[in-house]
Amino acid sequence: RVRLSYQSTIIFKTNNTEKMKTKHLFYILLSILVFSFASCSDDEKIEYIKKDHLPEAVQSFLGEYLPNNKFISASNVGFGAIIYSVKLEQDIAVEFNSEGNWLNMQSEKGLPETVKGLLSENSRKELNEKYAGTKITKLSKNWGDEQEIKLDNNKILIDMLSYDALNENVLAEKVFGEAMGALPEKMKAFMREILGTHTRVSDEPGLQHVVKFSEFIGTVYRVRILPQVFVDFNDEGEWFYMNENETQGLYKKTLMKAISKEMQAVLVKKKPNALMSIKEITRFNNNELYVFDFGDNDLVIIDSENKIVEPPLDKAKQYIKDGFNLENGLEYEVKTNRAPFRGLRFIFKATGPADQITLVTDPKGSMLNVSAGPLSSNQTQTVALPRATLEMLPEGIIKYMDANYTDAKIIHIAHIPSIDGKAPPKINLWMSVPKNIKVLIFNSINGQFISDYDIIVKQ
Repeated sequence: RVRLSYQSTIIFKTNNTEKMKTKHLFYILLSILVFSFASCSDDEKIEYIKKDHLPEAVQSFLGEYLPNNKFISASNVGFGAIIYSVKLEQDIAVEFNSEGNWLNMQSEKGLPETVKGLLSENSRKELNEKYAGTKITKLSKNWGDEQEIKLDNNKILIDMLSYDALNENVLAEKVFGEAMGALPEKMKAFMREILGTHTRVSDEPGLQHVVKFSEFIGTVYRVRILPQVFVDFNDEGEWFYMNENETQGLYKKTLMKAISKEMQAVLVKKKPNALMSIKEITRFNNNELYVFDFGDNDLVIIDSENKIVEPPLDKAKQYIKDGFNLENGLEYEVKTNRAPFRGLRFIFKATGPADQITLVTDPKGSMLNVSAGPLSSNQTQTVALPRATLEMLPEGIIKYMDANYTDAKIIHIAHIPSIDGKAPPKINLWMSVPKNIKVLIFNSINGQFISDYDIIVKQ
């Protein structure tokens, strides 16, 4: 569509021929202007839609999330695609696609509290606690299931999934403008040297952005490049997780610049097509271990000395032999738990005719968790661990148990690392008691008893 602004001055000369030419040109220009204005007018005719003629999904959405705001008008504002634009009182505007799915909504006066029902429970709770008294002026679909929230204090938040392994939504704060300068220096260097972004990211919905959110160990920064391409950094600016699930692999070569040439060579030798088929990369144990994930539990693990790391199956078998007096007739299934921040763990499931043992170890094969049956308050279902598994624990734990629980039915042992690095690591013993589970907590270094609690809190 072209709009013409006619501000020319026509000069009439005394020569009759020139006058005729000029007058002819005037009428041509006038015809063009009239045609242009008519075309714009035709194109811009707004086709208003009655509320009961809108798709059922749109009507249901308005009834559920904006029930107290009077309907004013609706129209189709799509250019080549159907986009329904709905106006409600309080200057509320909502847009929907052709299938009736909402795209965004906004109101400078603030959207009603009812729209918070679109947010996840965790994010809604955090929004009410941390940003009490603020109003949402804009709510937009971002990428996938993410929702972008703009508040009347100009903060932009995102309701997003933190980690698939934890399966929890978090409320992340978008970082833009002057706040970009306060990002950790190592992170900014990564953005410049690896991603080439120079920390120039937009505060507009859907575009490349940086967010920060809280995990149980501290602040996490995420640089999202595409819907399924992002890099996560800890509060010191060290990257620890990369996700590149785009089938086109547009950013695989870019992200691989963060991996040394020596490590890439080892990786390609182990898996020739590795560089173009990686989906995730995670660093563990202070960057001593790199886990390259190709999907479907297809992993390659390389340490900081560029050596391939294999699951410690032999040590797992030895532990089960010593702790359960079992050696032959067992089938082993091996999986890897690589939730960021929780440390790399190997899960061994040993199954026999009458046994099903789950053993979790660290990369070197040391026991972290062990059980031999369901963790249930129903004592008829649980399976007690043998005395031999307890005797592998610090001596102080054995003495305490013998002195206080001579016939204890321990069904689960779990090592709990120190999160802040100050408190000592702990060992939890889950003891089956009638209609409940009692958890006994010990210092994992000296075996000293710390405290206990029941899983099911009695009213």
